[in-house]
Amino acid sequence: MQRDTTFAEEVPAPELSPSTHARSDRSNYFDALRLGLALPVMYSHAHALSGDPEPQAWSRTLGHVAVHGFVAISGCLVASSFRRSRSAGDFAVRRALRILPELVVAMIVATYAGRAFEGYLQNPAPSITNGPVWTLTWAVLAHAVLALLGIAGVLRPGALPAFVAACWVAFLTTLGTYDPFALAIAPMLLVFAGDALLSVHQELIRRGVIAVALGGGWH
Repeated sequence: MQRDTTFAEEVPAPELSPSTHARSDRSNYFDALRLGLALPVMYSHAHALSGDPEPQAWSRTLGHVAVHGFVAISGCLVASSFRRSRSAGDFAVRRALRILPELVVAMIVATYAGRAFEGYLQNPAPSITNGPVWTLTWAVLAHAVLALLGIAGVLRPGALPAFVAACWVAFLTTLGTYDPFALAIAPMLLVFAGDALLSVHQELIRRGVIAVALGGGWH
């Protein structure tokens, strides 16, 4: 009978392996990339919350582009986190410890800043002290759906592509509508799902890149 490998087994590892060091290096790169994306989000939202036009990039607002970059990184990292977790509960704890401490600190700072500036009453959107927080609702939903997919066995190379393809077909049927969900939320969820797919297939992609590089060397 084939053994279920959805969750990693708990194996003592007194010494860090080369793969662990590689994951740590990748985590540092991702952290630097996320910091680089956070700055344009803050800059763009500062314009919106003060009533000024947001800076543009590729026919989209700078904040829009940067937020999608965040979502793309999250899809890859969260899928990898689930596949390394021992159980769904372990995954939930990992996600909570990753998000909640930083969120609590950010909200405390934002609350005191709002009081210092009298609730930003002169802004077009008064009393909003932390504009990007609205995305957290959808981030938590994406995390929960990903966990359910993993529990159901869909977060595997043989099943996830079909699920992502079905999501794209459903999204394409909404083109031409002006539904807020289809315009703002669905694209973010599709980006998240797409990068989760890349995470699941990362070994296959790595081999493909190597094969293309080696093949190109023969020309």
